[in-house]
Amino acid sequence: MKRTVRAGFLEVHTNGGGHAESQAIHGALVVAITLVLGVPAAYSLARLTGRWGERLSIGIFLTYLIPSTLLFIPFSRLVALLGLQNQLWALVLIYPAFTVPFCTWLLMGFLKTLPKEIEESAMVDGCSRVGAITRVVLPLAVPGLLTVVIFALTLTIQEFVYSLTFISSVGRMTVSVGVPVALVRGDVYYWGSLMAACLITSVPGPSSTTSSSTASSPASRSARSSRAGAEP
Repeated sequence: MKRTVRAGFLEVHTNGGGHAESQAIHGALVVAITLVLGVPAAYSLARLTGRWGERLSIGIFLTYLIPSTLLFIPFSRLVALLGLQNQLWALVLIYPAFTVPFCTWLLMGFLKTLPKEIEESAMVDGCSRVGAITRVVLPLAVPGLLTVVIFALTLTIQEFVYSLTFISSVGRMTVSVGVPVALVRGDVYYWGSLMAACLITSVPGPSSTTSSSTASSPASRSARSSRAGAEP
């Protein structure tokens, strides 16, 4: 039994190390691109009032609902024209197509809860519009930014169709594709290696990050202080 477990972990470290490294590299790049594009878009839509603001926000969210089975054919043509076959840059280029709309919609709800008077007060004190956003709005929207990072990273980790279509080399595949391809060979299932891969890729889990950020948020701290003051 011990030999089986050791062999499973050894195979995951040797064959699955490239999958985890590829996942970490392209996941970090996709999250960075999502923040760079999603934060200005979410702020603009959150402050844009009227009929057009609502229509644009709904339109951005509807682009996220387009199934990936309809998009991978034109994306395949685009990847072929750019010469990015079997490269991680293909995933870095394509993944923001569904992470940016979803994260923009998600972050827009956080920014709508922030009153405009905070920005106006900062601008009265001498800040520009960009300075008010970077110094006042973004620090208050840290819980929303952390939520966007977690969801964007989760979407890239669990994505299967694009990674299977555009990456053919086993060593460059992501975890969601590389683990079943490398550890399931015909009718033979390497259960020790599969369980080891599941354990390694699930630590640390997003749930712990979510709970820690929620526990450290100002709203939760104020709620705990109010409950403590109400107790006799």
